[in-house]
Amino acid sequence: MNVIYNQETDLNLKGNMIGKKGTIALVAALKDLNYQFTNLNLSGNNIDMAGGKVLAEAIKDRHCRFINLNLYCNNIGKEGTIALAAALKNPFGQLIDLNL
Repeated sequence: MNVIYNQETDLNLKGNMIGKKGTIALVAALKDLNYQFTNLNLSGNNIDMAGGKVLAEAIKDRHCRFINLNLYCNNIGKEGTIALAAALKNPFGQLIDLNL
């Protein structure tokens, strides 16, 4: 697995093909950790609609610290995109940059 950290604010998992199961595991782990990441790069990870919905729920959480989320080159589809767009309306969310 190719993981890159930068100044403890960036988590780059680009191109690891984590898919839905990996996305679910990542979100669960981040809920349990006191993480400081504000930038998450999940581009090129074969994340599908269900993974997109899991991420949407995560960014609605008031403890989510993500400001930038890169989901470029995944398979999130229409329903995953709609879920992410709805999550952006959440008043607790801090996300300001979403790359699909």
